[in-house]
Amino acid sequence: MLNSSIVALSRHQFGSFMGREGNQVTEVVDAKMVLVPDPRLFSRQAEVEICRAFDGMCKRQSRALPDEFELEDRIALDEAILSGLGYSQDSERSRMRRELYGEIARTYREIRGAEVEMQKFRRATLRRDKASPRTIAEEIWVDFDHSEVRAFPLDFISPRESVQSFDLPSGVPRVLHDLFEQGALQVNGNVIRLGSKSRAEFAAKIAELGRSGPTAIPCSDRTCEEALQAYCRYEVQMESKFQELAEERSADADVQARIVRELWKLLHASSKHVVTE
Repeated sequence: MLNSSIVALSRHQFGSFMGREGNQVTEVVDAKMVLVPDPRLFSRQAEVEICRAFDGMCKRQSRALPDEFELEDRIALDEAILSGLGYSQDSERSRMRRELYGEIARTYREIRGAEVEMQKFRRATLRRDKASPRTIAEEIWVDFDHSEVRAFPLDFISPRESVQSFDLPSGVPRVLHDLFEQGALQVNGNVIRLGSKSRAEFAAKIAELGRSGPTAIPCSDRTCEEALQAYCRYEVQMESKFQELAEERSADADVQARIVRELWKLLHASSKHVVTE
């Protein structure tokens, strides 16, 4: 009975899958749910046919179940059990057996499909493990939604805003706001007096992002402050997204951090291109 295709299908319905590849285990709790025909209700003739078919199966090597559907002993076993379940007509048993075999074959195909997909995933994971953080970041960037890329300051101030142009040199910026300088920006020894701390911080952020040359700075302190606050929120949002994407590619915290840094470089390069265009 337990070797019949009917019980095999029931086992697939109630058994537990282990991992992602379709590997199935039958625990005690699963076995208690599996549907098994009650042999005590079968006729003596059905019992004889079941035992004869099973004896034939014991004399050969077992195969994957769908590969046995053309074997005489497999067909005889399933036919005998279907007969014991009340399918007395040959046509009825034949129809039920075809449906039974078709369902089992479909289940096996789905399991095999899961195995193939998992193998692909493992190969991709192996490639990622060997890839550099830069390579991984570039792969992420290809699929990233570039509509989320926002350039500072272009996308954070109104085009109608009153501005003043300053020539920013390239280099590391430093805001000067002390007894000697009020609201100035120092870049590599060059001091640019912008008139307020807010405007100096606004210009410093532009320089931090690697931009130089003629730069429009809003005349309003409030505009500068609001734009910087909005960009700070944007940075937090993007950092969270980059971290999530990095965690999907690697379990190593150090590798994740390096991937995130590379993603920021790609974003800044992309937004710089937008500003240039």
